[in-house]
Amino acid sequence: MRNAELGVITSPDEDAAITSLGRLCLQVPLDLRLARLVWLGCLMGVGADAVVLASVLSSMDPFSSPSPLFLREEHVFVDRLRASTSARLLFDGGMLSEPLMQRQLCLEWLTQ
Repeated sequence: MRNAELGVITSPDEDAAITSLGRLCLQVPLDLRLARLVWLGCLMGVGADAVVLASVLSSMDPFSSPSPLFLREEHVFVDRLRASTSARLLFDGGMLSEPLMQRQLCLEWLTQ
């Protein structure tokens, strides 16, 4: 996506001005799309949740996913897959959303 389409600058021309989103992007070390998520979250009054979601989306998945390539025995693979799925469902809360599940995991970690 181009900067003008993201809303970082006012137009795709050489004399475009930097928007408030563009100023935020210059100040925070985030990908443009994640900075836009934080900016929109702040505009909607959920800035803290937007920051947590941006950090979760920019990091690796905290849950291990077993692979049948490394676990040759079927019952070991199935057991590890069940354990991984049950851990994910514990933090999912029925939302069926990876980012929201990871947000909940992060909030649980922060409160302990």
